[in-house]
Amino acid sequence: MLATVWSPIIPSWSSSLGAFLALMWNADDPCAERDAREAEAHMSRTMDWTPIHRAPDIRIWGRGAKRPSVHGADSVIVVGACHRRGSRAPCGMADLHPHVTAQATAERLSRETWGSYVALLRQGSARQLFRDPSGGLECLTWSLGRVRLVTSDSGPPVPGLLPPRSALDWAAIASWGDDRGLGVPRSGLEGVEAVLPGHLLKLDAAENVAQPVWSPSRCAQRPDHRDAMDGLVEAVGLAVGGLLGAHDLLVNEISGGLDSAIVADTLAQSGLASRVAASLNYYGERREGDERRYARAVAERCSLDLSCVLKPIRPLSEADFSEVSRGLRPAFPASDPIRDRDTAERLAASGATALVTGHGGDAVFFQMPTPLVAVDRVRGAGLRGLTGDTLVDIARFSRKPVWTVLAQFAKADRSRADHQRDATSAQPLDPWSLDASTLPPAKRLQISSLFQAQWTRGWSRRGAVADVLNPLLAQPVVEFCLALPVPELVEGGRDRSLARRAFRDRLPPLLIERRSKGDLTAYYGRLVAASLGYLRPLLLDGCLAEAGILDRMYLDAAMTPERLILDRTSGEILVAALIENWVRYWQTRVPDSARYPRPS
Repeated sequence: MLATVWSPIIPSWSSSLGAFLALMWNADDPCAERDAREAEAHMSRTMDWTPIHRAPDIRIWGRGAKRPSVHGADSVIVVGACHRRGSRAPCGMADLHPHVTAQATAERLSRETWGSYVALLRQGSARQLFRDPSGGLECLTWSLGRVRLVTSDSGPPVPGLLPPRSALDWAAIASWGDDRGLGVPRSGLEGVEAVLPGHLLKLDAAENVAQPVWSPSRCAQRPDHRDAMDGLVEAVGLAVGGLLGAHDLLVNEISGGLDSAIVADTLAQSGLASRVAASLNYYGERREGDERRYARAVAERCSLDLSCVLKPIRPLSEADFSEVSRGLRPAFPASDPIRDRDTAERLAASGATALVTGHGGDAVFFQMPTPLVAVDRVRGAGLRGLTGDTLVDIARFSRKPVWTVLAQFAKADRSRADHQRDATSAQPLDPWSLDASTLPPAKRLQISSLFQAQWTRGWSRRGAVADVLNPLLAQPVVEFCLALPVPELVEGGRDRSLARRAFRDRLPPLLIERRSKGDLTAYYGRLVAASLGYLRPLLLDGCLAEAGILDRMYLDAAMTPERLILDRTSGEILVAALIENWVRYWQTRVPDSARYPRPS
């Protein structure tokens, strides 16, 4: 469909997240002091933000009742949840003791801590920031005069605080249609930079080039010698206990799939079940989209009360998108506006401060069916590792004939060279894959899938009400699974087989042995079909089609009730509607970028 086919305040030592906005400047610069006072005046006029930290050259606010933690002082300030490595305990001052350089401090944080945080680092007049490797907190930054703003809130900006020369970045807008997630690093507004997880950004440099401190590829080359099943259970337990432990009231999702079930079980095993205000399962009317049977089995095993919610079909309208189209970038997690609004209302009614999901399990546990596993197998164990039984297992996992698996193996010698050529070609790889050329292809696919999972970060209605926690994307889990060879993750011809074996005695057999997966394609097809009266003119006559980012002819053919029943384009259409509304909102407020202009 897409053209590319598309008050001084004592810092809290709890581990809450919540949105923050920080101002940083050089206190010895009178002009910077003036700009900071003006920015503070804008903040004082908003009712949504409360000051939570003061220093001579820094101010930090938290939004609403969800005030984030602030740890440290002086040259290292960490906003968000930060734990000691291998522990659920929050970091103390000794853990945050600065090193000689900001680079060394960031490396120490990535190596000795984990959590969902942004670290603000200062050395004299120089300022840098480091976003934690899991990306648990969004991180956007820009300059306003001589003041630097850093925020985890990608929703509607505080009036008066946008860069004076902000503009629509059409290169970013076009990249959002790439199914490899290449648009993740771009905000869509020139002058507003999105910092990637595990990256260190020097805020005073003329060119804001972020440097990777943490790399998934390096994690994949560091073997973990713990027992695989015990280590996985330990890593998931650490992530769930650490992220959820600071919240007194939770809502958790139980989709009926393996990943959310593992999170629900670990939540219960960690003694947190009494904090669950509600467990939610959303289901469709058609059989393939109804997973209540599995969700109820999980909820019963975990002693959780389950609320099953039918996903309704009603025509979408501008009101469904307009309220999520005023952020610093599109609210991609809100691309299903009906579910997003329903979950937000349930969170608000319950008083819960966190929503817990199983998102990310597909990537970390490896669900992607691919015969490339055969290549990884040979790279790790040599030809003797590719026995007849192994070939059959890989074929079963990848849903391909044995000869297709053998064909992929035959390409193993040139697979690495092909990847290296891709890295220097006009078709760029995602930033996490750039240094992965020495890794076998299935492991590269896992890293790419983890990068794409970052699309779920960002603003949404439910995220504005509560912290959205994804324990399976926490650093302990991600690093442990990256260190394991892909064939070990899918041993025996089953997707996520290591995860299944590790949690076999803790989850219902009905779920462990399940080979199918819920599918809401038909639901979204019917939803889009019911909304064509709004969606067709929105997209066919919209800004994206005019710019050639949407293929109007393809879209015209795809947006019919008949095609929507058969094709899997409904999700793309909803995302396109989200982006179109975002562009329409911002084009009336900022010009097009001269550096990244609208395609002609």
